[in-house]
Amino acid sequence: MLPEYVREERFSPGVRDLIINLNRIPDVSTGTNSSEGDVRRDIPYWPSKDGFVYFFKPNNYKHLWLVQTIGGFCREFPYFDLDGPSVVVNSPAKSRFMINGRFEDHNLGALFDRLTREEREDYFDRAELRKIELLAGWTELDGRVVEGIRRNIIKDVESLPYRILQSPVHA
Repeated sequence: MLPEYVREERFSPGVRDLIINLNRIPDVSTGTNSSEGDVRRDIPYWPSKDGFVYFFKPNNYKHLWLVQTIGGFCREFPYFDLDGPSVVVNSPAKSRFMINGRFEDHNLGALFDRLTREEREDYFDRAELRKIELLAGWTELDGRVVEGIRRNIIKDVESLPYRILQSPVHA
């Protein structure tokens, strides 16, 4: 059974499957708060929220293919980037990485509030199109991670159990 933070109604299939498949990789775990990215017409100073999935991996060369796969994807898809490695203070044996799916910058809302109604609607129209591209990107990235698992760990990805691991931050 999937934990609450991965339930079907919370994410599109691409993000949910990416979280599930990252958690199938031995010694890799995702954080519990992820987002596919949202358009928010009801929050004037924050009209869109970037998507993100973060994960932890050991501080060694194990699963270097994973970072290389995600980094390669981010170079090909301009709305995505990979941050990390970041030090995990209470778990020095692991590093944290964050995959970001970005919307168009709105200067943290300070200038968005000064736009005309028409300019805001134009932003929202572009954001809705970007959301479609982000969802397709998350699906593409999941496919690449699955292929990496097949090449580097095991052909039958489904045979790897989904492991509910406590992230190093909460350990």
